Amino acid sequence: KKKKNTITMADSQSFKLYFADQIRRLRVPTEKCNWEEFRRLLETTYGGVDGLYHAEMSVIYVDADGDRITVNSQPEWEAMMQHLGHLATVCLELTDGRNAGHYYKDGPPAEIRGLYTERCHVPAATPTADAAPEASGAAPSSESTGRPQCPLEAALMEQVMPHMPMVRDLLQGMFSHGRILPEALPALLQESCKLQPVGRHAYDLHVNLNGMLDGVHQRAIALMGPDQPREKCEEARTYLRMITAVAPKNAVAHYNLACAEALCGAPEPAVVALRKSIELGYNNFAHMRSDEDLASLRDVLAFQALLDEFDPSQEEHEVKESAVPVPAAEEEKEPKQEQEQEVASELSAVEAQAILEYTTAYQQLVAMGFASPVVAELLVANKGSIENTLEALMESFE
Repeated sequence: KKKKNTITMADSQSFKLYFADQIRRLRVPTEKCNWEEFRRLLETTYGGVDGLYHAEMSVIYVDADGDRITVNSQPEWEAMMQHLGHLATVCLELTDGRNAGHYYKDGPPAEIRGLYTERCHVPAATPTADAAPEASGAAPSSESTGRPQCPLEAALMEQVMPHMPMVRDLLQGMFSHGRILPEALPALLQESCKLQPVGRHAYDLHVNLNGMLDGVHQRAIALMGPDQPREKCEEARTYLRMITAVAPKNAVAHYNLACAEALCGAPEPAVVALRKSIELGYNNFAHMRSDEDLASLRDVLAFQALLDEFDPSQEEHEVKESAVPVPAAEEEKEPKQEQEQEVASELSAVEAQAILEYTTAYQQLVAMGFASPVVAELLVANKGSIENTLEALMESFE
């Protein structure tokens, strides 16, 4: 018989919660005893999206001096646990947050303000009274912006701006109420999203696209696996579908989408996504054959046909067995062919390094139309920073 998964006092922390005329006790595993995980636990305990608690509410504890201390962030949580963690039970009160009456969860969707690098700014088209804010329209002229037009503005507008509504949807999908909560950013987004207050109840949210996509990708991977509930895998699939739409040349994202589709019982979309990942350069066929996330595809003929079509291992084996002596005339040509292959390898070495070390960044640059050894070399030189790479590219235009 399997042992029951029980949480012991030695590896957990006990909490007593006072909220909405209720008193509840919770025991939280030590590895999940952080601010973000605790908020998720509260949403589950008090009814999730339709319940009374939400992420913009405040948690209050009483310190040794009798003062009521508010917790709204991970640093404040750590200070609380340092102060009270030695207690057998930590008592907490849940109350309305400082934005009561102006909660972001009840507000409108985020408005797209534009796209920029340090040297280049592309504002979104100004919406009309009858239209929702959309990332569309022509690149601004030097007359409308009051400055010389950046040579990359047109390319950025054409390649990236059409995907900005989906980027916004990806961000909003990281929050339980489907609205971006500036004061409750998930840990995976805190490095790539910077807040700038605009008035009393508004923020500008500056999002590093590369970092944001990596964060959402990590979230999707964490939700996947043969042992995960179906709804978790479906959530991961939603994220990955959006990531591959925003960054269509990201081979790893397409592979993970294939895994998510397979885990959700959708073999045909899984094979389509897998083919796309192979066409974009993913070639770890041994892993594809053994990956448990793709186990449901092993008896699917289309999956077997796909591996037989692209996996060179079986073909190489057959060639070795059927090899015939090379005629003397062909042997004379071999040194020249080898030399040409060496030159080709040298030309693609930087691109290979860029793809290996900075996959997401390189694929985004390719999606923007900047696919060349020069761009790959600049990306490597700038350690994967798209912003610095584009800036260096602009300087080469001058």
